[in-house]
Amino acid sequence: MSRSDQAPAPFRPGAPSYRGASAHYLSPSRRDPVKVLSEEPVTRRVITEALAALGKDAGAGYRVLDVGSGTADGFALLTRAEPGDVPVLAEERLDYVGLDVDPEMVETARAR
Repeated sequence: MSRSDQAPAPFRPGAPSYRGASAHYLSPSRRDPVKVLSEEPVTRRVITEALAALGKDAGAGYRVLDVGSGTADGFALLTRAEPGDVPVLAEERLDYVGLDVDPEMVETARAR
């Protein structure tokens, strides 16, 4: 089998796997104060500013392709807000497609 015919690394027998990573991504301890009070608000602000720069009407819809989406944290950042805040986008304004190579991560995302 030539190199170009080989399966991607995550699908080759004996290749490193992301199995078990979903447990980390769903762990309550993963959303520590740094993530909740700094990373997520900054990410929401950056996304909000980027969407505003597109100049779309206030009620416009958006299409998002999230490559390497994992457990769909990107979707949650866009559509869910912390108490006292508003979501970046309402779910009905978002056509979101998340892709990930790890089937466990995809199943976890679907269950959310």
